Amino acid sequence: MKIYRSNTFIAIPPGMTIKEGLEDRHM
Repeated sequence: MKIYRSNTFIAIPPGMTIKEGLEDRHM
């Protein structure tokens, strides 16, 4: 998906879902 960029995946720790990762970044 275009919504998820490469830098977003890098910021999400392994084992964490994409939804949890995005919510963590927005906090």
